[in-house]
Amino acid sequence: MRLLVAVALSALTGAGGTYWYLAGTARAAPAAPQPAAAAYCTTHQLPEAECPFCNPELVADAGECSEHGVPEALCVQCRPALAAGFQAAGDWCAEHALPESQCELCNPGVLAKHAPEGDVPPTP
Repeated sequence: MRLLVAVALSALTGAGGTYWYLAGTARAAPAAPQPAAAAYCTTHQLPEAECPFCNPELVADAGECSEHGVPEALCVQCRPALAAGFQAAGDWCAEHALPESQCELCNPGVLAKHAPEGDVPPTP
């Protein structure tokens, strides 16, 4: 008897699928609504809302990274996910794993442009 019930239930559910039975006809259950995907910047490999390359206002709003002497929104040492964006733009020092535009070892003085007047940028 239990085997008969198991076979009947399996047939009714489509061997694991979800079906609704109304008036003797089977139809698939309605699909659950999918959440909207967040916009993604494929060039820089970041969510568009967080991409400082596409949204320069993010750079101004975030201020300076006091630890590394660059704009906080562009600090690869604090935000490693930015590396792909710098690499895509061709701004990457593979030897020091930093953007060339932030690599003080290859470009001495490059961080001075980010330092407030009278401050000395941090040394690597």
